[in-house]
Amino acid sequence: MTTRTLGSTAISAAALTLLLGVGGTPALADPGALRVPEQVTCIHLPAVLSGIETKGLFKVESETRLERGPYISEGEDAEGTYYRAPPGGVYQGPPKNKPANGAWQLDRDGGIFVPRDPSAPPQLYSYASENGTSAATLVPPATADCTNTTYVRDPNTKAVRVAAYQGEGATATDAKRVGVAGGSVIGYALNELVEGRNMGRIVRLPQSKNAEFNARLGEFARNAVPIKAEDAQD
Repeated sequence: MTTRTLGSTAISAAALTLLLGVGGTPALADPGALRVPEQVTCIHLPAVLSGIETKGLFKVESETRLERGPYISEGEDAEGTYYRAPPGGVYQGPPKNKPANGAWQLDRDGGIFVPRDPSAPPQLYSYASENGTSAATLVPPATADCTNTTYVRDPNTKAVRVAAYQGEGATATDAKRVGVAGGSVIGYALNELVEGRNMGRIVRLPQSKNAEFNARLGEFARNAVPIKAEDAQD
């Protein structure tokens, strides 16, 4: 989906709050201040995870949605770990199957924030950037999971830069592919939004009120496993 909704204006924290229909100020994090994970780990969602809820006096339906595939730890701070979703893999807005004149139906770059406190629930996050269109999307191959996904570190900063999936059947919408070989490997750059400190700040999205969605997300988040670097030896 590439419907333009905001033109080229910047999405501020306050504006994002209004878009999401919630009160208060969302929690922000500076991607440049996150620590590089010493051990890169992965959460696997085998299928799209979606939850519907109603909000406000008018009982407006809202969907919280995560794309299938491996979610890779891209950073951490004192509060928890940020697991990057496939590109464009985070969505929170009107149900996708009930478009409301393009009202804020934005696919977002972001992922799952997993708190260090095991009693605290995981939370979705996204990057607030100056791009007012839906993010380019990449749906990983159906067979892609944490056992056959690899990553590449930046040789200088050691930051996780690229994720590569094994398997057939990936689909993309204006996604930037960074490695394709024989139709069996597709990759993407994790750092596209965070090259500069002003390019994108991490915003933690409102918690879904859908109990089943939250329960399943918690189960997946508790099953993070290590993954291998691209040049790792078996």
